[in-house]
Amino acid sequence: MKTLNIYFLLTSLFLFGTNFDGFSQLNEGFEGTFPPIGWTVFDNGVQQNRSWQQATRNPLTGGNHAFVNFSSSTTEFAEDWLVTPQLLPDANNNTLTFQATNEYDGNTGSIYTVRVSNQSQTNPADFEVVTTLTETSLTPNAYQSFSVDLSLYIDQAIYVAFVLENSRGDSFLLDDVNGPPTAVIASVPNCDIQLTEPAPITWNNVPINTSLKWTPATGNPTGYQIQIGTSQGGDEFLTLTDIGTATQFESPVLYDYNTRYYITIVPYNNIGSAMDCRETEFTTELNPSITLDCGGTSTSVSASFCYSNNDNRSFLLSANNGSQVNLTFNSGSVENNQDALRIYDGIDNSGTLLNPDRLYGNGGDLTGITYISSTSNLFLELTSDATNSCRTGEQAEILFTASCSSCSLPVLSATEGLCDLNNNEFFIDLEVTDLGGSSITVIDDQLGEFRTISTTGVTPIGPFSYGAVKLYIAPSNNQCVPFELPAVRVDGCPPINDECSNATVLNESADDTCGNSLTGTTNFATAIENDGICTSDALDVWYSFTPLTTADYKVNVSTVEGEIFYAVYEGTCGDVLLLSSDCLNEIETSLSFDASQTYLIQVFSLDNFIPITFDICVYPDEVCPPDYTGTNTLTGTVSAGTITDFETDGVLSSSQIIDVNTDYDSANCIELLPDFEVVLGAEFDAFIDGCNEGNGGNQLQNENVEQR
Repeated sequence: MKTLNIYFLLTSLFLFGTNFDGFSQLNEGFEGTFPPIGWTVFDNGVQQNRSWQQATRNPLTGGNHAFVNFSSSTTEFAEDWLVTPQLLPDANNNTLTFQATNEYDGNTGSIYTVRVSNQSQTNPADFEVVTTLTETSLTPNAYQSFSVDLSLYIDQAIYVAFVLENSRGDSFLLDDVNGPPTAVIASVPNCDIQLTEPAPITWNNVPINTSLKWTPATGNPTGYQIQIGTSQGGDEFLTLTDIGTATQFESPVLYDYNTRYYITIVPYNNIGSAMDCRETEFTTELNPSITLDCGGTSTSVSASFCYSNNDNRSFLLSANNGSQVNLTFNSGSVENNQDALRIYDGIDNSGTLLNPDRLYGNGGDLTGITYISSTSNLFLELTSDATNSCRTGEQAEILFTASCSSCSLPVLSATEGLCDLNNNEFFIDLEVTDLGGSSITVIDDQLGEFRTISTTGVTPIGPFSYGAVKLYIAPSNNQCVPFELPAVRVDGCPPINDECSNATVLNESADDTCGNSLTGTTNFATAIENDGICTSDALDVWYSFTPLTTADYKVNVSTVEGEIFYAVYEGTCGDVLLLSSDCLNEIETSLSFDASQTYLIQVFSLDNFIPITFDICVYPDEVCPPDYTGTNTLTGTVSAGTITDFETDGVLSSSQIIDVNTDYDSANCIELLPDFEVVLGAEFDAFIDGCNEGNGGNQLQNENVEQR
């Protein structure tokens, strides 16, 4: 730490005519303006909205105190500084006292330091720590008195700083600071700011979205006013405006192209505003917009522009006689994947975007790329992020040439054509409504094949493997610049049964084992058409089913993962009637079908268009037979050992095994085939009870009958 002798301080004060109030004891209760005259506040850039301020929440004396709130950042340490005016400790007065407290119980790691500098008031590196307090040193919401020994700095001009360091810690309250004499300068600030942005070297070519930044004035300014005009001393662009303590200004509107601006920045403090502040002048860049005189001499014009960080500019290239406009980029670059240059065919960004797949040129390089309008205008729009621009030196200035065209452009479009599900390939349908000449040559970027088309209509191009394919068009008219069409992308073909009219036939299964089930998917299915009525925003496929008998059936649609929905209709495609009570997403539902009709089943997924794979089957819904009791008398003779159906009462002449095959398990509707042995010559009763409270079906009632 260097020593600044008081003799030299006083000498400089009087030699340079500074308005000096003399020495008075430091006695600050923070009741007036804040920061007080000669004091200053700054921070390390973390949580700047929580710097030192004047507060009324808990003063020790008077109605105010100094206060800095804790930082809410949990990832960075905030460092907030409150610095005294220059102090002049001497042999009789070299102690600084202050009252301090915090607000919260506990210890969150906040550090309170008192630091001294005999160099600068605002450079943290010039300060050394003389006192350190922690949250445990303070009593929340109860001021304590602290003193700092400044005897090491006798006869030196020093600054004392109160600093809070914390990361979501505690606050710092300060009041009644007393100490050695101060050298308070009672004058307005100096008018010595320097404009640093735009940089002086660019003052003849300033971007229209430039920021204004300047060095702080000396002489204890507490704020700045700014005025901007297009004439000397004028305020045509911005009248004198107070912007507070900021040392930068962002205009809410763009500056005009090719215009000279006059900027005046006036520092002020509680004494008043600085006097006779000089203007700074700069001229903005030329307008890159071009109007071509296609009937005169200006049929080709070259221009350039150098974009800046956070740029958002647009300009227009026009032909005055309705001709088309050719645009060729001679050189230049943009930050790849960050700074986008969009080219629209028209007078604004509502026109067709000509470069949806080339917003960043070729990996950022624009050199050699050409476009041609179908109208008499091309609209260029550039947006950039906060880094790596031309103005900061990372990108090359963009040079381009706009020229009139006598080209008659072909009128055509490329769309997805036939999709070959079996071979995983697709075609592009190139529809030409006007060749613009005798023919066009088409080149694709997947196969690299050249095709000449000399007739209008739809021409299939392909087949191509799944993915994006771009077509390049070279008109036969050599006045036309070759151009590209927006890419056509196909990642998969729709299922065969994507449309209701191509519904897949679903055959009836015999039972719930679903022997005739089919596996389906909504992968690459198109959005629901108007054939169905359950929803209009999903991926769907279709099945048709004709029952073998008029009966109740079960429809089963199941999936391992994801949620699947389905609906069952009667009627024909485009004219359906919902048969199920709702659009279903349960695995299985029962419906009554008529053998004389064919039904339609629509299966779809609603989960943000995520494709679902599923299994589907339809099978009869069996019902247990009604109860039956037999009381018929047995007639005739039955030989021993005969197997017969038995539904009567009677007497047998020999032992037999009776096979009762008309009984059912009522709970599960399963046919049972129990065998019964009947003792020779015994009377017995027999009846059939097909669904009798779970008794298992037919029962032979007699003590001489046992189940075998």
